[in-house]
Amino acid sequence: MKKIIAAAVATAFVAPVYAADITVSGDVEFVWRDNGTATFGETGDADYTIAASEEINGLGIVASVDEDEDARLILSGAFGSVAIGNDGTDNVLQAIDEAAAVAEKGAGQEAAPVVDGNDLSVVYTTAVANGVTAMIGYAAGSEADNHTAVQYGLTGSFGPVSVGLAGEAADTANADEDDALVYNVAVEFGPVYVAYEASSNRGGTEDLDGTAWGATYNYGPGKFFYEANSVETGAGVETTDLAAYGVSYKIAGDLNTYLSIVDNDLVEDNSTIVGIEYKF
Repeated sequence: MKKIIAAAVATAFVAPVYAADITVSGDVEFVWRDNGTATFGETGDADYTIAASEEINGLGIVASVDEDEDARLILSGAFGSVAIGNDGTDNVLQAIDEAAAVAEKGAGQEAAPVVDGNDLSVVYTTAVANGVTAMIGYAAGSEADNHTAVQYGLTGSFGPVSVGLAGEAADTANADEDDALVYNVAVEFGPVYVAYEASSNRGGTEDLDGTAWGATYNYGPGKFFYEANSVETGAGVETTDLAAYGVSYKIAGDLNTYLSIVDNDLVEDNSTIVGIEYKF
């Protein structure tokens, strides 16, 4: 996170009137793809987040907004933390998912709650035991969706092993049958990381399930990665399988390059992806 230079310059000649620290973070990414029939380039990501933070009488306050005007407010203290927002990180299921999403590009499987992180959520997080954190949240969809959900989750770290479990009780017609659930387990030994994740009743559809697993090997300036995803196209029916594997290399600091090969069983040819990204 870098201090905003413009803010420093603007206040250099006047008495400071804001107590909050202003920071900016983000990333830019450029991608070249060859999908077997065409070669093309695209802007993979161009994201930024501006945040203000301060502490008042032991209460930590952080407010942020990103390029899509998604906002977040976090209050923290001895009681734990309360996060309110619609930026996708304050939804309990989406807060713990993607443990197996290790590919640089071309894969990734998110949890699929009925009320997702693009809707307004409030989440309370607190430590309940050594290495164990509990979350409870309430999410409300748009006026058109007219859905609300109570969400809950637990995460734990025990030496090289970390686990996560999150569920949702939504006010849908079949609320007792189609509550979304996601769980994962990850193990890290030195340069090796391996994770498995499963989700069920995705999007509130009963028996619509998905699985994913990923592995990386950190060789120093970069990683070798492999990720495999399988998602049912309908409840209890044929799955769509997708795998991505490749290597990344950090040129300097947070300037990263990568090569990713994507094998999607819905298309005949594999895709080759070359990318460069910088995070700040």
